[in-house]
Amino acid sequence: MRKSMPNQLALIAIFSVALIFIAYSGQIISPHVKSLLPSPIKDAIATEQGKTAAVLNNSAENRKWHLSQEGRTLFSELKALNDTNINNELYRPAIRLSCKDNSFTASYQTKEILGTESATLSITLDDSLPLVQNWALNPSYQSAITDTPAVFISHLKMARKLSIGYKPFGEDSEKTATFDLHGSAISINVFKRKCDQLRSS
Repeated sequence: MRKSMPNQLALIAIFSVALIFIAYSGQIISPHVKSLLPSPIKDAIATEQGKTAAVLNNSAENRKWHLSQEGRTLFSELKALNDTNINNELYRPAIRLSCKDNSFTASYQTKEILGTESATLSITLDDSLPLVQNWALNPSYQSAITDTPAVFISHLKMARKLSIGYKPFGEDSEKTATFDLHGSAISINVFKRKCDQLRSS
């Protein structure tokens, strides 16, 4: 029995190192597996996953897109280059991608009322002509959601710049939010890979 102890300890050490490596590489470890681990190993895994998230969000390819997670929903958000003035307060609109289970959504996030039934947006990619689209509104009326997220996401990956023109409800003048899309293809691929990992976990 005593002779087997070193072997058991060695196996535990190898297993622990493997799990920490998985965490460091960004893989998702199921809650069931985590519950079986000793506290020091769980703490080490949490630390490495935190470092991985920081690397993803601060690397050259992903510095503009911010990853976050709420329960089983994963988000990736890109802030506009310019602020918009809302009641004498500056706010920066954003493009937000989200995934849960097998569904993806893409939305334009503001703090302004975009309409009552739908939001009319003028979408300009690079130097192309503007494309006017009607996007659905969320219950707050401050976010617009495209009904063709796959097409919109593919455009984000290919273009270098995106401009979204919109008229806040009750206003006559149009506002424009501009987004720098350089490096977005890599960021979106990271987001999709993590969505696949979350779905399979």
